[in-house]
Amino acid sequence: MNYDSTQLLFGTILFTAALFLFTTVLVYEAVFFLLRLLVLVGVRLFLSLLFMIHRFRWGRVWLRLVKPNWFVVGGHLMDASHTKESRPSDNSDLTILVPELAPVFLVLQRHTLQKQTF
Repeated sequence: MNYDSTQLLFGTILFTAALFLFTTVLVYEAVFFLLRLLVLVGVRLFLSLLFMIHRFRWGRVWLRLVKPNWFVVGGHLMDASHTKESRPSDNSDLTILVPELAPVFLVLQRHTLQKQTF
């Protein structure tokens, strides 16, 4: 294998340029691929959080935290054994749960009694 010095110099320069360009391009592609992947994962997490905020019933959680005595543990709001004729005349179960709304329950009770008389 007889090569003259010009051919060896030219081959060495091409090999070095190709080697350094290949590693530079490889690192460039890897860094920007990882950055793009990080952005896509962040966007997906943000959209999942946004979906949860819109779809989850946060009002019930907030009420559970703020007014825990509104919720009956192991109880019931109205006995299922009451029939239409033997229904209790007051909303005592509900006024115990929500005492602030007792006047509203009274107005509703009067309204339903007026409807029943017709």
